[in-house]
Amino acid sequence: MGVDASDLAGHMFEQCAGRWGTTEGDLVVRLTSLGKGSAPGSKEMATVRRTMLAMIMVAGLMAGASATSFTVGDTTGWTITSSATFYQEWADAQKFNVGDDLTFLYASGHNVYEVSATDFAACSSTNTVAMYTVANPVVKLTKAGEYFFICEVAGHCDLGMKMSLIVAGNATSPSTTPAATPPSATPLTTASPPAPPPSAASGLQSFVAVIAGSLLAVGALLL
Repeated sequence: MGVDASDLAGHMFEQCAGRWGTTEGDLVVRLTSLGKGSAPGSKEMATVRRTMLAMIMVAGLMAGASATSFTVGDTTGWTITSSATFYQEWADAQKFNVGDDLTFLYASGHNVYEVSATDFAACSSTNTVAMYTVANPVVKLTKAGEYFFICEVAGHCDLGMKMSLIVAGNATSPSTTPAATPPSATPLTTASPPAPPPSAASGLQSFVAVIAGSLLAVGALLL
């Protein structure tokens, strides 16, 4: 499940309105009414410009904080299901970007291998890119392109524990990698990510605190 930065922004707006002793509606009115009827170049007009500039900067920072944490299969987790296409259908329904991460939830009896396109089609682990053998691994999507994941335990991939996904680039991490090209071969690594994985929202708590502080500073101009 994704974490929406716009929801966090709305929450901060509500908190700041309460801190300033007003409602969200009144706060909007105060922002939009500043400077009306004032002569160009007046102190009040300068306040409006500073306020709007600060709000634009805050909006830009929020846009950069939209990395999403996905739990593969949502509440189903990473396991054998009744449908051989369950995980592929789940992946096809998502939108992945550079900086997002995937959490594969399973207790035991499974693993996660990132493999080449050829191995993915054959349910093979001959050309493994990376393997995750500790329960509940978190896989960071660090570059644009296509990723291929399988469960390497005998027979599990054939039963549907496999999925491919396409990761789009973003403004800060452009990529020219064709969508159909698998990730470049890298040395085989064994990942030992922390368990259990943290909540997606907790990763943005410090960012929210910084932005809230910025909004409170802007609010001082309105009082």
